[in-house]
Order: sequence, then C-alpha cells, then structure tokens
Amino acid sequence: MNSDPLLCPIMPGCINTIDICKGHAGLGLSIVGGCNTLLVRKWVNEGGAAYRDGRLTAGDQILEVNGIDLRMATHEEALSVLRLSPQHVRLCVYRHPSTNSFRSHAAYTPEDMWDLFTVQLQLAPGQDLGMSIVGKSYYKKYHP
Repeated sequence: MNSDPLLCPIMPGCINTIDICKGHAGLGLSIVGGCNTLLVRKWVNEGGAAYRDGRLTAGDQILEVNGIDLRMATHEEALSVLRLSPQHVRLCVYRHPSTNSFRSHAAYTPEDMWDLFTVQLQLAPGQDLGMSIVGKSYYKKYHP
C-alpha cells in the first residue's frame, strides 16, 4: 500500500492524511455540518480538484485542512479554511467503516449516506415546533 499522501487510498475506520493538488481551481467540495456536528463531505463538484483526485466520497469526515483542526469549527469557518487553502492541500479525513466496503466509491449515491428515522412529536395546542427546515432540492440534478 502506498503511504504517499498524494497517492494513498483512504482506508475506512482510520484517520487518513491525503494531499490534493488543486492548482488555481477550487477543491469543488460541498460540505455539511460544523461546530456541534461532524463536518462531512456531501458531494464533489465534477470540475473541482477533489473530483479529479477521486479519493473522497460522500460521508467522508474532514478533520483538518493544512493542519487547521476543523472538529470544532463552525460551517462558515470550515468553508473559509477550505476556500483560502493554497494550491497544495493536505486533508486529514476519516471514513466510517461500512458493511458495504466492497463497493467502489463510484457506486455510492448521496442516499447511501442517509439514516432515516421517525420522530413523534406531541405539542400542546397553539405550540409550534420551535424550528425551521430549509434545504435545496437536487431533484433536477439527478432527474433531468
């Protein structure tokens, strides 16, 4: 197995250090989470350096960027660190071991990373949930 961070694969269940040469383009990562939740790679933009590199997959946790620990960073702080990273980026990432580890990363879809559960809420009359749900639909992206 190659230990060179430019070439080594990401091993599930281990903290991995990888280097990506992004040049003058961006990494092309979309991330979710921050601060009180894991900072997780959501998807990779096909024009970005991470896509060309091919090692990151949906659900990979980004722990550090060029030695900057992101485990307690807010979403905005993490975005700033990623956007301001130099041409050569060193990422410390963790990939959760999967029962489907034999599948290639190309076979994963964003839905493979979802955990579905049901929550039953009981509210008193006139009481609201105290939260809002926002999001972006990717239906058109995956269903032309």
